[in-house]
Amino acid sequence: MPIRQVPDTDLHYHLVLFDENAQERAEPDGALASAAILSLLNDPARPITDVLIAAHGWKGDVPAAIEQYDRWIAATARASGDLERIRRDTPDFAPLVVGLHWPSLPWGVESVPDAAGADASKVLSATPSPAARTVDAISASIANTPAARDAIATVLKEAARATSDRLTPAMHDAYMTLFDEAGLRADGIGGRPGFDQERFDPQAIVAATRKSGAATTGGGTPSRTLGFGDAVKDAMLSPLRQLSFWAMKDRARRFGETAAHDLLAKVQGTSSDVRVHLMGHSFGCIVMSAMVAGPQNGKPLARAVDSLFLVQGALSLWSYGNEIPYAIGSSGYFHRIVADGLVRGPLITTRSVHDTAVGRFYPLGARIKGQRLLGATFPEYGGIGAFGVQGVAGERQATDMRMTAGDLAFECAEARIYNLDASDVIRNGDGPSGAHSDIAHPEVAHAFWAGVSGGIGIAKRHRANLAARPAADHVAPAAKTITRGAMLGGKDAPSAGSSRSSALDKQLRKMLGTKGAGAPPVAPATPKRWINASFEGHDPAAPLLPGNWYQLAFDVDVEVRFDGIGSAEFNEGAVADAGTGDVTLTVQIDTDDFDLSGRVSQMRVPLSGKGHTRARFDMSPLKNGPASIKATILRDGNFVQQMELSFEIGAALESRAKVATRGRPLSSSTMLRPRDIGLSIEPRGDGYDCIVWGPVSARARLPVTSDYLDSAIDAMRQALMSVVEQTENDDPVFQTRIGIPPEQSARALRTLASAGANLFIQLFEGAGAGADSLAVGQYLRRLVEDETECLKIQILAERLPIPWGLLYLGDASEDAPLDWNRFLGMRHIVEQIPLQPQLNVWHHGIVSNAPSLAISVNLNRSIDDAFPDEGFVRQQEAFWQSLDLGVTTRSSRADVLRALNSTATLDQILYFYCHAVSAGLGDPGGMDASCLELSDAAITLKDLRLNAPSKVQLPGKPLVFINACQSSKLSPMFYDGFVPYFMSKGARGVIGTECDTPAYFAMDWAQRFFERFLAGQPLGEAFLELRQHYLTTHGNPLGLLYAVHCDADTVIDPPRVMADSVKSAA
Repeated sequence: MPIRQVPDTDLHYHLVLFDENAQERAEPDGALASAAILSLLNDPARPITDVLIAAHGWKGDVPAAIEQYDRWIAATARASGDLERIRRDTPDFAPLVVGLHWPSLPWGVESVPDAAGADASKVLSATPSPAARTVDAISASIANTPAARDAIATVLKEAARATSDRLTPAMHDAYMTLFDEAGLRADGIGGRPGFDQERFDPQAIVAATRKSGAATTGGGTPSRTLGFGDAVKDAMLSPLRQLSFWAMKDRARRFGETAAHDLLAKVQGTSSDVRVHLMGHSFGCIVMSAMVAGPQNGKPLARAVDSLFLVQGALSLWSYGNEIPYAIGSSGYFHRIVADGLVRGPLITTRSVHDTAVGRFYPLGARIKGQRLLGATFPEYGGIGAFGVQGVAGERQATDMRMTAGDLAFECAEARIYNLDASDVIRNGDGPSGAHSDIAHPEVAHAFWAGVSGGIGIAKRHRANLAARPAADHVAPAAKTITRGAMLGGKDAPSAGSSRSSALDKQLRKMLGTKGAGAPPVAPATPKRWINASFEGHDPAAPLLPGNWYQLAFDVDVEVRFDGIGSAEFNEGAVADAGTGDVTLTVQIDTDDFDLSGRVSQMRVPLSGKGHTRARFDMSPLKNGPASIKATILRDGNFVQQMELSFEIGAALESRAKVATRGRPLSSSTMLRPRDIGLSIEPRGDGYDCIVWGPVSARARLPVTSDYLDSAIDAMRQALMSVVEQTENDDPVFQTRIGIPPEQSARALRTLASAGANLFIQLFEGAGAGADSLAVGQYLRRLVEDETECLKIQILAERLPIPWGLLYLGDASEDAPLDWNRFLGMRHIVEQIPLQPQLNVWHHGIVSNAPSLAISVNLNRSIDDAFPDEGFVRQQEAFWQSLDLGVTTRSSRADVLRALNSTATLDQILYFYCHAVSAGLGDPGGMDASCLELSDAAITLKDLRLNAPSKVQLPGKPLVFINACQSSKLSPMFYDGFVPYFMSKGARGVIGTECDTPAYFAMDWAQRFFERFLAGQPLGEAFLELRQHYLTTHGNPLGLLYAVHCDADTVIDPPRVMADSVKSAA
């Protein structure tokens, strides 16, 4: 049945059927539908311009697939206005429509109706009897092994006699066996489809199902999974539904990467001119995505496809992203589609709040906790059909729009991602799936044709541009060869019969066209490189045994080597400025599970191609059981990325190690400048893991809980505030003067040294600190003993907002002499780089001549009401006017919100001088009540999230300076506030304050800072020298009040203020 006629129309489409092993099903005469399609593409008498390929989703057996294709194709044909526009713009438009069927219905009817015109809906709606739902049928949809069938039988038996929703040990063990037999893994948010879940916890799935009512229909009646009508028993079987959910996602990916990808390659190979447009629904979106991407490290397609339409996609919202706030430094499984330009035209998605299949079952199947990152707009686990494509940074960012009616113009003339909110259209349906399949609407068809039209236009422009170039610049077309694929039977294409030709003629007449120009091939993308980890000379499948010694090696290669234990994508920014030479990367490993002969090694990496040498480590396992190794990759003391390898000791390595990565995105123009010392700190259990690199390397476990540390940080800030409020004869000297009397400065030194020393002790030397933590503390103390050297210290702290500059590393006991130079931030350049949320700018230079430097000054003019004589705001406005830089000034709430919610805001420096309040969890309104007070009204964090959300990125990637009270106040217990908000908006960094700030000092400091910074002094140097200047010249230590969350080498390039003005000011 290669050609299917849509009932009650003269429309036809080609239906290609595949079995569960991705093998194409032949017709009774042995012919293949795919071969007929390829033959038609080769027929010069009936030239095809565009091939439209569709894939159905989960629960799509053959009758359901036919029903969906019939309804969908009929809906697209009724969009006469869209077709007329395409015919007007492309008179020779001649499409060929293809529907793919892949078995995706658990225990479904996998057969074709006897008659081509059979009513598929009746077959679809028939409810199989409980007797038909056999163990074998269920195992065929999850894992068809003896152990799996035994486990399913146990599950059914235990569920039948269950009286509560508490799993019995036998049932729990059976579910875990079934998970293992299915070959599934829990690789987390970045895993491939089917593996992108946090864990498999059958009891938690049962509890969540009962709580959410996911096992019942919209009317509250049980869904009768496997024939059990009792709600408790039905919930007991819900893990089976989730296992089949994951198994079908994995099947969709495998089918897309193999048979579907092979078919697409053959279509492109058969006709170099034909354009290709893809449409997927539900899990069919995984099929289409995998069809385009192909297998990882496989042969790329001859050219990009021309449009991709993902309708109510049941794949991760982060799957196309490269900036995932829950997995910094990692990319989604299908990000290579965006990165390598595999879709040349529009990529359109639909989402609907009425799609409960994606909105409810998808997150239930991926993660039981309904947890969201504080301040995040989107959840960690969710589907494209609920949230659209998210987390894509770069030139092809996503645009959010409402789905438009068919008579309203919807132009997709750019190669962008369009997330369409279709909640007003895709809204009909009840039961557990809701409106998931309610897609046959004119508005949806209108969006589909808009993508096709946009793709055709982009392909035409691309071809015209190539034609206008000199012949030597043209990309050579790919040879017209068809690579045989095991998934399509490998048969040559037979000639099409007369009935097929006749059907095609009718289809062409109906779809309005006869011929068209195709898309030329595109140049292949630059290949990625990978860091591979392997135990040299050791069989990857053999166990590692305690007491034996092995050599672990890390190297950079152009491919993932599967003879190793793990791989991670190499961060090319690490070698971007190497010219034609090599770069030496340092690898430092840390582990509690191996005896090591050395912890630091090096590897040499060229600008492209394989690495020249490997970093090798001799190690011996200490015990059997779970083990992990963390490798930190550095260049000149700069953190580049981390790999954490997790596997089992003493057991056969049946699969590669689980690899977790952390990294800082490095652009191609990054210039990594040396750092003397670095610390990487991240939460681990009830404490923190600390890794130190530099002249020596170390690893320590910091046994301090987040709540205990939060109280210590708060005590430090209270001490700083007490200094701000110090008085002399009722005169608050730090608020009224820049020059501080010596006795007041000494009093401040005692207060701050005591608090800073206490915070340092609690962090590294407190109760429960081990020898490793004490050693790190002692090492850091020795840094300040040499008063002749200024170090650059890089700190990557995840959810650990320590005021590092205020740490006092000397003796602060009552009788000890104190010294301002014992504060870390008074002697050294401290670069704080939090790994959460996303930091996406790593070029040091703020370009000031393209065409000019964009600065905005955001003020609260009411400050001068309290200081009419001093006029601090007036003085700052006069300062900025004197620089003659064309500064933009804002003072109202509405103006600031409007600017932060606009992609037309090009600010490169975003400066605030205003009141601010930092609220805590226990305050009224919680953290959301934190606010910036402008001249007329306050802007709360809640206002910022709602009215200027992080999805609206600031294209100028500004340096944000919030010269306001408590603007940098953060907590390890709830990492939320102005710093993470502006980072999530695309800021390159944020400067803020740790406590309430004197208005006079804030004005004076800002002017002196900007004089230096605009003159070309790097950010870190400017802050350190200003702190020292205020202390030595004025006895004023309040420079320690500022926290810098930014690359210390950030600089204005070229400088915009002459250095002489800095000298005169100093």
